[in-house]
Amino acid sequence: MESIRNGNPKYLILHWGVILIWIACIFAFSAQPARDSNGLSLKVTRIIINAATYVMQAHRDTGMTERLVAKYNGLVRKAAHSTIYFLLGVLLTRSLRISGMKGKKIYFWALLFCLVYAASDELHQVLVAAGRSGQLSDVLLDTAGAGVGIGVYQLFSRK
Repeated sequence: MESIRNGNPKYLILHWGVILIWIACIFAFSAQPARDSNGLSLKVTRIIINAATYVMQAHRDTGMTERLVAKYNGLVRKAAHSTIYFLLGVLLTRSLRISGMKGKKIYFWALLFCLVYAASDELHQVLVAAGRSGQLSDVLLDTAGAGVGIGVYQLFSRK
């Protein structure tokens, strides 16, 4: 079945289309002003904290929840960086493979693309988004997330 899909242009367009949508989402998030970006991550962190305290059946009050949100918001932001690029690494590796690329070149080009896109993403934040700054540490974190995604794909791929 894999060989049938590999030659199908619609299948290739679908895979590369998903990548374009994914990088457009990254681009859109990077264009958010710092206030909006932080507000979104605070909401996500609050959801995670509330879910964790519910699952663990821990006593919680508003003050405790807000202290935990403040404490872990940075961690959630960094986890989001690595997760987003983890998925980009998986998507790129898969698309390069079904496009006919062979061998270790697949992993090299997927990682290089993720590195370049992560760097351009940080530059985009500096130039476009109010109050945002580009961080080398975010580029490294993004690239590491992509590398792990590429490695996981390689580990679990059938070829």
